[in-house]
Amino acid sequence: DLTNFLTMAEKQRVIFKAIESIRASEEELFIPGYPKYLLYPGKSIIKKYLSRQIVINLYPLHDEEALKRLGSEWYTLKNYFRKQPLDKIQEYFGVKIALYFSFLGAYTISLIPPAVLGVIYFIYPGCNVYREATFAMFNLIWSTVFLEGWKRYCSSLCYKWGTIDSSISFAKSFEEPRADYYGAMGHNLVTGNPEPVYPKWKRVLKFYLVTVPVISSCLAVAFFVMLAYFWAEQWMKEYSPQDWGVITTFNSLLPTVAYAVCIAVLNSLYRIVAVKLNKFENHRLGSSYENHLILKLILFDFVNCFICLFYVAFYLQDRSLLKTFLGTLLVTQQIVGQFQEAMIPYFFMQRRQKQFDQALKKTEALSLSKQTGSGIYIDQVYKRQASLEGLMDKWN
Repeated sequence: DLTNFLTMAEKQRVIFKAIESIRASEEELFIPGYPKYLLYPGKSIIKKYLSRQIVINLYPLHDEEALKRLGSEWYTLKNYFRKQPLDKIQEYFGVKIALYFSFLGAYTISLIPPAVLGVIYFIYPGCNVYREATFAMFNLIWSTVFLEGWKRYCSSLCYKWGTIDSSISFAKSFEEPRADYYGAMGHNLVTGNPEPVYPKWKRVLKFYLVTVPVISSCLAVAFFVMLAYFWAEQWMKEYSPQDWGVITTFNSLLPTVAYAVCIAVLNSLYRIVAVKLNKFENHRLGSSYENHLILKLILFDFVNCFICLFYVAFYLQDRSLLKTFLGTLLVTQQIVGQFQEAMIPYFFMQRRQKQFDQALKKTEALSLSKQTGSGIYIDQVYKRQASLEGLMDKWN
């Protein structure tokens, strides 16, 4: 059955792959109608259109009826305690999105045991080395069991959805170049098909002469931000009032809160830097691109988030400061994270809705819009839907 052989996500992936695979030939020197925008053989034409804003955006329209049915089974209040419809999420959004939400579900459920134990420890306070060692050992064992359980669950889902490669090396040997991969036009030594060729030594030079210095500079910024936090905390202890009750407590926590906000801001900036550096390095394969991006993000996040904890624990060896700092940092990061994931998207969506309503007024007089160069007419319903979805973020 050709209508059901591929899922919605797979159909969109095939179409997107076909569009990305269109590359300029040796006879195509520039974009037709735009002689200033030059092309070279092997360049992905759709990427050039997007970079020059000839094509503003590229995305598939949602199937609103299918999306409503999925939403009614997924995130309504009556289905709050039911299992997520992961199979339907995978059919509509694809494997990556389905695995993301399956991880969130498994992680949320697995947090119940440490949360219960933490509440018990909080209700019955005490200062005992064996008590704290027992809790630390429990967290160590729990994290290991959770990771192994998630690996097993993830493998079962991938097997069910048919995304487990029988041989990773076999799959990589036939992996095609990325659409953003550029270089002089050549031929693949295995298949003989034409594809861009980029010398490896240039990529190595870019890594050591550009990527490494930029990453080192970013990590140095994280280190100096940490020093600024300790300076602010010391200044607050010396010059802030000490006998004002709640105000004194708030002043003592203010540097930590400010440092947690700085960590969140730096993480957002470092993610942008990591993506730009990865694109600059011009990796040939998608797997290589993702591996290098993951490595950069892990390095940025680890140093930026944990350098202060390591400094307090192993250099200053101040246990009370470590306890206060860790608790304040975790609570502040949770609040900042919820604000970033819930409040900011809501306000942005409200603002974009107003922009969409204003833009829609300009086209309401036209019931139908004629497509340039053809006799095909686009229904205004789809045009309105495209305008609204074009204002959304990537994963909305």
